[in-house]
Amino acid sequence: MLSQVYTFTQCVNLYCFIETLGLSLPHQFELLKGNLLPNTVEKIIAAASECFFQHGYSAANVSLICRYAGISRATIYKNFSSKETLFRALLEHHIAEEQVLLADYKNSKKDFWKDTEQLIVDRCQGIFDDIPNGTIRSELIHNAQKLCKDIITVDRQLLRDAIAKRLRTELEHSRLSMSVTGLTVEDFARLVEIVPIGIVSSAEEDEARASIKHLFTVFRASTTA
Repeated sequence: MLSQVYTFTQCVNLYCFIETLGLSLPHQFELLKGNLLPNTVEKIIAAASECFFQHGYSAANVSLICRYAGISRATIYKNFSSKETLFRALLEHHIAEEQVLLADYKNSKKDFWKDTEQLIVDRCQGIFDDIPNGTIRSELIHNAQKLCKDIITVDRQLLRDAIAKRLRTELEHSRLSMSVTGLTVEDFARLVEIVPIGIVSSAEEDEARASIKHLFTVFRASTTA
């Protein structure tokens, strides 16, 4: 990825730096938006998103994205070296926005399980979920897993780390207990993150939503102090 687009690792580092300055979350979001997505890059990513979502990864190409964005190929190649790089930028942009919500979750003082359930439910709404064409949706998910595995892996680890951080705080203040589960904090955080994803991928939307709600009822009951 070329100079005007930050890598995901740079994005995370920038968030950490901004947090040390004590800025509010709305200010964080605006700051990151300005640094990560200059106007031209934002326009390209928005056009690429529309193009990928309507035509799929294979059928979309730089020339088509140019027409969607109303800009030249030279302008796109000045910011992105290839279609793959642009697709990765689309995922990075989506994940960068999720990180704002994750920072809010990490700093929340509200009910742990209520916050965590809402966070997981929100995360289960993937970037491609609203695409009506099932074939295109499946192809985009496949290419995201293939081309952006490193980005997705880092994002999921950050999510698990945030859940583990909140869980340790609850245990330190004796608001929760894990004696019944027999699991480490890290293993339990991984379970909380990974099981709902499996439910969503194997069940209809209404059934998945109900199953996740039941799952968190079990999580809450198993950690009652």
